[in-house]
Amino acid sequence: MYLFNTTIKIDHKIVDELLQFITQIHFQEVKQSGLVTSIDLYKIDENDLDGNTYSLQYKFHSAGTFDQFYSLYDVKFKKYLNGKYAFEVVFFSTILKKETKFDF
Repeated sequence: MYLFNTTIKIDHKIVDELLQFITQIHFQEVKQSGLVTSIDLYKIDENDLDGNTYSLQYKFHSAGTFDQFYSLYDVKFKKYLNGKYAFEVVFFSTILKKETKFDF
């Protein structure tokens, strides 16, 4: 399993607008692609005067489905962020590959 995480800090002025775009447009496009097994959105619990920080997590069965997602959806999403909200968002992404599972 592959987990692709994008951490994004959003200026307070545009939080509602951008979260609406992410959940109602971006996530719906990605879901309809059939490439992801799940998508989660987490708010990072911190007090920050500059904005709110979120973790967008996409899960994939294989590197191949991730590569398709990345080229078709992630590049487009980040171009949109940089174009429309260049001074109001900051983000970075990481790829995690599941090595083992520990059951309790």
